[in-house]
Parts: sequence; C-alpha cells; structure tokens
Amino acid sequence: MRHKRAIVLAVIAGHVICTATFAVQVRRIVITDSEFVPYLTYAEREDTLRCVNSTVGPQTITTGYGCQPEGTLDIGDIAPGDSVSYVINFGGSGEQYGFFSRHHCPGPEGTLRVGPDLPVQLTSWGRVRALYR
Repeated sequence: MRHKRAIVLAVIAGHVICTATFAVQVRRIVITDSEFVPYLTYAEREDTLRCVNSTVGPQTITTGYGCQPEGTLDIGDIAPGDSVSYVINFGGSGEQYGFFSRHHCPGPEGTLRVGPDLPVQLTSWGRVRALYR
C-alpha cells in the first residue's frame, strides 16, 4: 500500500488556496559482493529505503565513510537473500550520507542524498549530435 503526504501551502478564510500531494517512494538498494546498486540513491524524508542482500553472507547498511560509523543510520544484519525496509526520518533536503557494510570493511561504499532526484533536461538528437561535430 502506498502512503501519501500532502502539503497545504495557504489557507485563507477556510479555503485552501493551493495544495500539493506527493507519493511516498520506495527506494531500493541491492548489496552485492562488490558494490551497492545503485551507488547513489536519492530519497526524501518519509520515503522507504529497501535494502536487499544478494550476497551469501550477512550485510549491513551503516552511515559513515571509510568504515567509520557516524551514527545516523545502522541497519543491523541483513541475512543472505533477505531485505529490510527503513523509513527515512533524518536529514534535510540536500544533505548527503555515505554508507557501507560493516561486513565488507574496507570495501564498497554508497551515497544517500536526501531530496528529490536531479532533474533531467530533455534535448533533441540534433543538439546531441552537434556536440560531436
């Protein structure tokens, strides 16, 4: 079941002037023996982070850099083939957190950015082709 969150921007004399509704997203991170897929994950507060262990041993998702936990998030052991879901309840838009598995130190690291995905700018094939002339 998908949850929704709504923001009311202004209420004047009991009338709603503008509202916006955002669907809460499920962001998936797959742990492999050599990397986190995707390496860079965008999530907003209240989104669900689903961590999938595709290795043959236990794994974790622990925030920090260089195998040094920093304390924001520490999803305990995830058994091989299992997944764990966690609701993002930390960070403000634009904040970034490195993460790693305590069972792979030193090893692969990933990045979680709190905030919306980067916008994609659409262009025509002609503009792309012109870059290589």
